[in-house]
Amino acid sequence: MTVRPIRPDDVPAVVALVRELADYEQALHEARLTEEQLTGVLFGDSPALFGHVAEDDDGVVVGMA
Repeated sequence: MTVRPIRPDDVPAVVALVRELADYEQALHEARLTEEQLTGVLFGDSPALFGHVAEDDDGVVVGMA
C-alpha cells in the first residue's frame, strides 16, 4: 500500500469513495459532491482542501484522507 498526495486523476475515485460511504451510512441522498466541485477546491486558484489517497499494490485508490 502506498499513501500519496491526491492528484487530479484521483478525483473520480475519491468521489466514488465518498458516495460509497454515504450509501453505507444510508445517506446517499445527502451525497451531493461532484467531481467538478472537488477538483475546484483541491486544484483551483486558491485550494481550500488538501488530501491524500491510499493505493493498493495495483495502483487502485482504496482510501482517502
